[in-house]
Amino acid sequence: MALCAVGTGICRVRERTCAGPMRRVGLIVAILAFLCSLCCAGQLQHTLDASALASQQQSNQAGEQSKGQSGEHELPAWVRVVLEFVKVFSWPILAALALMYFAFSKFLPYKLAKVLKPFRSLKLFGAEFVLSDEVGADAEEAIVIYRKRVKRRFDMLGENYGVRTKLESVIDSLREAFPQLKNAKGIRWTIHVPDVLFADTLYQLVDYYPRGGGRARAFSFRFGVIGLCWRKKQRVVEGKVPTYPDKRLLEEWGMSEEEARASGSGKQSFFAVPLRDKSKTPVGIFYMDSNDEYAFAADKDEKAAGAIEIAIIKACEDQGLTTSLSKINDDFKDKRPAIRVHEQ
Repeated sequence: MALCAVGTGICRVRERTCAGPMRRVGLIVAILAFLCSLCCAGQLQHTLDASALASQQQSNQAGEQSKGQSGEHELPAWVRVVLEFVKVFSWPILAALALMYFAFSKFLPYKLAKVLKPFRSLKLFGAEFVLSDEVGADAEEAIVIYRKRVKRRFDMLGENYGVRTKLESVIDSLREAFPQLKNAKGIRWTIHVPDVLFADTLYQLVDYYPRGGGRARAFSFRFGVIGLCWRKKQRVVEGKVPTYPDKRLLEEWGMSEEEARASGSGKQSFFAVPLRDKSKTPVGIFYMDSNDEYAFAADKDEKAAGAIEIAIIKACEDQGLTTSLSKINDDFKDKRPAIRVHEQ
């Protein structure tokens, strides 16, 4: 029960920045557990003393012969002192070790919350504590922990399959085939894949090329050019960002009115292409944007946009980028989604 009290005390903390407060509360409650252990140790020692007294009485009844034999096998004094010390202080020492673990372990509160979830009440020091449904790990802190794990896994797989190197090779081939891509102002490139932590979410797998930044960001399927590309399962090309009050920003791009008012102040041209595996299942999005208007194709020039799309898909297949994304997708196949924010 002392352990349950520790887990409950730690996991009830709900502050926004909960790491410090959670450990302090864990330390306080663990001290209570330590005191409780001392009480248990006292009761145990009383039982051991009673048992020893009964054993001594039985030994006295054994007679003079047993006394002679016992003298031959009597333990040294220092051994008896050590044994008595262990009997008296073993429980407090264990409790002290548990106290240190409770106070300084970062992930223990979440493990205890999972263990204690089936319990609705506990009794301690003669009082009954009722556990509400809110008892558990702080959601925000747990998400941060899981996001770090997901990022490490994505980074490892991306490195193992050479995603960054293959992306650079694809970009080089595209620049050779389409000279306008060499001259586009502020052009950048990246790859998005389905997220593992959240359902209906895209994850930026690599930093933007060539200037870097942006890796490990998550975007809803319902937002922006990449969300529209993923939902429609076809290329999306924009040569000039619509400005408010263009209804497409709200109806197609999934923007709020505030976001729509701020549009048009940065990137102007966007190109997103879904990449598919051998079964024609989308496994990622090849994305590029630029500060220039109509950097990739003239307004409504479907022929030019189609030529770039075909070249992107072929280059990704030839360089093995699509295969790598398919392998990453297969690695996470049984692990997604961990969290579904919106009901279907």
